[in-house]
Amino acid sequence: MSSNLVYLPVEVSRRELISRAFLSCRLAVGGHDVLVFASDLFDRFGWPGPGIYIGKNVFRSYVPHDLRFYHAMKKAGIDVWYHDEEAGFFPGEGPEQWQEHLGRRSDVSVLGETDKVLAWGRYQHDYYKRKSVAAKVHIVGSVNFEVYRPEYAPLFGEYDREQTQCEEDYILFNTRFGAVNFYYTGKGHPINGPLFTSFVPDLERFDTLSQEGVLLYHFVGLIAEIALRHPEERIVVRPHPVENPVFYRQAFEMLSNVLVADKGDAGSWIRRSRCLVQNGCTTAIQANIARKTVITFVPHDSRLDRATPPLLNDIGAVVATREEVIQAILNPDVDQTTGRWPVAISSLHTIDAIEALVSERGNGSGVDEDQLRSIAWRSAVDFRARRLAYPFFPPKLAEVRMQERFFDRSFFNRFSELVSIANKRWTAPINVERVAPECWRVRPQPRA
Repeated sequence: MSSNLVYLPVEVSRRELISRAFLSCRLAVGGHDVLVFASDLFDRFGWPGPGIYIGKNVFRSYVPHDLRFYHAMKKAGIDVWYHDEEAGFFPGEGPEQWQEHLGRRSDVSVLGETDKVLAWGRYQHDYYKRKSVAAKVHIVGSVNFEVYRPEYAPLFGEYDREQTQCEEDYILFNTRFGAVNFYYTGKGHPINGPLFTSFVPDLERFDTLSQEGVLLYHFVGLIAEIALRHPEERIVVRPHPVENPVFYRQAFEMLSNVLVADKGDAGSWIRRSRCLVQNGCTTAIQANIARKTVITFVPHDSRLDRATPPLLNDIGAVVATREEVIQAILNPDVDQTTGRWPVAISSLHTIDAIEALVSERGNGSGVDEDQLRSIAWRSAVDFRARRLAYPFFPPKLAEVRMQERFFDRSFFNRFSELVSIANKRWTAPINVERVAPECWRVRPQPRA
């Protein structure tokens, strides 16, 4: 086995950092050197050695891709293992429609023979294999879902209590209505942004906007009704990162048994909940994997073909009225169904699968220590300079605040703590060190 340098980028800390902690820990246990970093760090300052890049941020645009970053990585001797954080759930009733969206999202035919495509499941694998793809395609699943397996839960005990401020046994509402309750960035309405315009025809875009409005209306009414009819129940509302939490705080400010929680890790709130109420949210799958009660609220007047990937709405107990939701919450034995999500996530053993692939790679690679120190110094200076300059450019400051909301630097700063949690599973001698403001390094502990 050869030791390899592995790059694991982070774009949205609250979604990705725990999975990066577990994967980097396992790779270090396997003898590899891992850098976990803000996704654009090495694009700006150069790459500190050849290795393996596992992630999706090599492409910064939808099809057709801007390949500048990819070519720079290949020039630096890096193999790209394309692994999309959002490669499973799209509008449409079946694989034919899902694959159409997958094709708009990424063109993996640009990858070379030394690259790989790491697919979540069978339908993605079959789609990629039909294309003229030089890179090998492997079904590995997604670490973001594997860590919800029940056997992982004891590892998070104290961490989860801290993240939820000791809240437990609550009704958890995870919302995802960013089209109508968006966090303003200064760049206009998201319905006119690339996330919608690249995938959805104009008429359908505005239909999506109206349908999310219908769902938001139903969820606000449902939460208020439960809070008022059952004041003994504790309710936690967790908005999607693209949503503005102020709306929910103001709407529910007079309901003392409703807490709006938009900080920290979603997994902690799921693991300590009694049940999850959702519509079209991937947390339904995470809760289902964690063996939590899931209640999927699908009002009769909501049109799922526009506002919701259907795979996410046939999980748990699927109900259509407020009263049915309340009865499902009060009934601890409510029937649960897995639904069809295993078609999109065909493995829950991703960490070991990726480690095995990395260890099989014959041509070992490592860090250029002098280059890494230079990058660390330049990035630290750049970080401080940007912090000083942004307040003088209000439009840029608004954009940066949104980026910081996604990246969540305070959460990123806790990476070593997350690796310690992960290493309870393997209990191996590894080192975790901060090498730059936006980069951590995880590697085997040197022998004495």
